[in-house]
Parts: sequence; structure tokens; C-alpha cells
Amino acid sequence: MARPLSEVNIAYATEDINLLSQMHAHFLASGYLDDKAGLRKVTARYLLVHSTPVDWDDIYQSSDLLPHDIIDAPKDGAVLHTCDRCKRELSSKCFVIEKRNRTVRRLSVCKVCNLTDVREELPVRKEELKVGSKSKRGWEAGLKTLRR
Repeated sequence: MARPLSEVNIAYATEDINLLSQMHAHFLASGYLDDKAGLRKVTARYLLVHSTPVDWDDIYQSSDLLPHDIIDAPKDGAVLHTCDRCKRELSSKCFVIEKRNRTVRRLSVCKVCNLTDVREELPVRKEELKVGSKSKRGWEAGLKTLRR
């Protein structure tokens, strides 16, 4: 990145720092950062799910949603399945289950990718919901959700 930074880049970085500071304060106040060992385990699971660098142009790999397996590790010996879209190896609980008549089947798309597909089809405010969008309204909505 070229130095010195432009006014636009400085404003962008300043907004990020302010928002990250607010998130950090919320996480501290909520006790999310108290359990350091638990936080390390969750981080390790996240890194296992994202074992290769994320392609930010891939809407499935770069989703702001995370599969269940990151927070709740799959049980030892759990059968893992590959999602057709994000290519992550995930346990059955991370997949969409379809029930028709008396038949139950696991779809080949994980819940995160399924939600990403639904979100991409939304006609209203699509830009605010899009992964990687740093619109002020999108960030504010995220912070309001954190404060609840």
C-alpha cells in the first residue's frame, strides 16, 4: 500500500478501529473473552475449517456466517461430509436436512452456504447484507445485534 495514506484510507481505517474497539468492549463486558482456553479451542477449530487462505471473491468461503462446528466441535469419530459449495469438511449437524413425506435426507449444501444463497437472492438492501460490505448501515446493524 502506498504511503502516505490517502484521506479516504485514513478515514476507513479510523472507522474500523472505532468499530473494533466497540466490539472488543462489548465482548469484554459480556464475558466472551474470560475463558482464554475455550477461546483458543474455538480459534483452533476456526483455523481447521479455514485451513487454506480464504478467497474473498468466493461468497461461500468468505461468508460472515460460521458453521456450527467452529463453536461446538464435532464429537470424536463423527462422520464428516464435504459441502458442495464451500468445500468445508463438516459434521452432519452443519447440513440442511430435507424432510419429505417419510423420507429424510441430508442435502449436499451446508446451512451456511444455504443461507448465503438465500441472502444473495434478497431483492432489498442486498448491498448492505453482502459479505465484505463495510457500509455504515451494515456495520451499525451488526453492532446493534451485538448489543442485544
